[in-house]
Amino acid sequence: IQHRSQPVEFDIKEDRTIEFSFSSTNPVNRGALGNEILDHREGAIDFSRLNDAAPLLFNHDPNKPIGVVEKAWLKNERGYARVRFSDNPFPSEVFNDVRNGILRGVSVGYSVNEVERLDDDKDSYLVRAWQPAEISIAVIAADPEIGIGRAKEVEKTDVTMSTQQESSN
Repeated sequence: IQHRSQPVEFDIKEDRTIEFSFSSTNPVNRGALGNEILDHREGAIDFSRLNDAAPLLFNHDPNKPIGVVEKAWLKNERGYARVRFSDNPFPSEVFNDVRNGILRGVSVGYSVNEVERLDDDKDSYLVRAWQPAEISIAVIAADPEIGIGRAKEVEKTDVTMSTQQESSN
């Protein structure tokens, strides 16, 4: 499972649901593999797991579920989701920090199904087909173009981003 994080703008509703972007085409450095770009054209993203009540986690920790993904979709070359926070104590703490602008990072855990090396840029590759499995509220974000407070277009800057790769059985 790959992870990609970034701050986002949350549209917070009264019923503890929030809508935000969770993925973009922004390149993320994957070390020796080069810069990874997630394809956001129609059909590139398999939303089936997200749209089957996928978990909303805290920092990708499967032992810290904080809610559920109610719906995921593609819009303007970004992945979007509507999530609902649990009203249990720890998820309520996270929800309050999101609502108060303390936590703004969002990350997506996904599987890569098809990759294409880009001819014009030997240091980059395009993930042509991928499947998100979970969305996380993240303390540290990798992609500055998504997340809480980032729904509008942002100007790209020269920022070094850290990424995290994990594998799971």
